[in-house]
Amino acid sequence: MSDPTQMIPAAGGTPPPQPPADPPTGGFGGPGGPDEPDGSTPGGGGMDRRLIAILALLGAIILLLVLLLVVISNDDGDDAPTTTTSTDTTSTSAATTTSDATTTTEATTTTEATTTTTSEATTTTTEATTTTTEPPTTVPPEDCTGQSAPDDPGPVAEVFYEAWTLGDRDCAEQVASSDAIDTLFAANGNGAQWTFEGCGEGPPDPEPTIECAYRYEGGGAFFEMVFSPIDAWSVDSVRFVVD
Repeated sequence: MSDPTQMIPAAGGTPPPQPPADPPTGGFGGPGGPDEPDGSTPGGGGMDRRLIAILALLGAIILLLVLLLVVISNDDGDDAPTTTTSTDTTSTSAATTTSDATTTTEATTTTEATTTTTSEATTTTTEATTTTTEPPTTVPPEDCTGQSAPDDPGPVAEVFYEAWTLGDRDCAEQVASSDAIDTLFAANGNGAQWTFEGCGEGPPDPEPTIECAYRYEGGGAFFEMVFSPIDAWSVDSVRFVVD
């Protein structure tokens, strides 16, 4: 490589003689090289070739190191102990894959239990409710007035009879005398099944009367009726006859 100072002439005289250039060495860019047969190195081409050669050498060294690491890794893998992984399952079906390191994997079968829910039919029994209407224990108050037509004493006689069958003495006192009440109520009228036969003239002695008759098995009863313009019809007395 030439010295740049040699290109500057000496002041006031002939430039000093140049020292001989270093002879080019062999190799890339040297005499007889492939690029410059005559051994010249124009433009510093010899330096570029040496840099390329150094980089190529470094790449070769790195490649050798990588290959060495791979070989060492394989050797370590051959020496490593075989690892076997086992899983207990309900149904065992072993599938084995073999390489430098042997790994055994067992397939797992999962069985799910099926839950069956049974619903029992519910039977609801509805019992029919029977409502029993109790017979009245008293005669309706509006019937205990004794009011009826002057020529029809029958409704008052029937009220007196009904009051006796129900034991309703209060109602009886509004349509009959005390003598008639004592005579009829001397017997229990509960459950009596008398038949009303209507009203008509009674015995003429001592004077004509009106009677309402009831018949029952073995005899009958006659209610003597009296009429008053103020109190209307009422039962004055009761008499019994035997067949």
